[in-house]
Amino acid sequence: MAERSIWADRFLAACLIEGAVAFAGMGYLLFLSVATTPGPARVVAGGGGGTWFTVGLIGFALICVLGCGLSALFYHYIEVTKGLPYSGWRNLFAWGHLIAGVGVSSAGSLLAAWGGLNAGIAALPVSSGGGGRDFAYVHVNILGPLVLPLAIIMGIGLAGFLAGGVAYFTAWWGAVKKEGGLLRKRAAPKADDKPSD
Repeated sequence: MAERSIWADRFLAACLIEGAVAFAGMGYLLFLSVATTPGPARVVAGGGGGTWFTVGLIGFALICVLGCGLSALFYHYIEVTKGLPYSGWRNLFAWGHLIAGVGVSSAGSLLAAWGGLNAGIAALPVSSGGGGRDFAYVHVNILGPLVLPLAIIMGIGLAGFLAGGVAYFTAWWGAVKKEGGLLRKRAAPKADDKPSD
């Protein structure tokens, strides 16, 4: 039985790099949303309440369901497969990842979906059961007040993801270095090694 999967390490390395790129991109978009006009938040808002609703629901599914489950596999890989249980500062950072990264970001996604749902209902014609409000009213009174709270939530979420990523990367990289790096091939089994029944 193999003691390590070189390909699991390689794919996790790629995932960590992609995560860092996503973190940098989201951090930059958050900065633009706060510092520039019109920022990315305004671009999303320009699509109307339905866009907010859709983005919020997709964000919740990706962050809370898929991202949280995938993170569990990453933690299992480090703590069980690699035999490096978290302790000390890494344990605190993992809590930050779970609470701020997953929990707060999920709440932000649901807030965006809730705002989008209310904005969409308000913009529907009265004959369809909506509020009959115009574009300007919806953006000023329903979606506009959510922009700053969502930016704050995104900042807290990004801090949580950064904490989890730093703890994970340092634990994983320490294990990879100890095992000989990413490019080293696994040693071939010796001729006298027989698989156990």
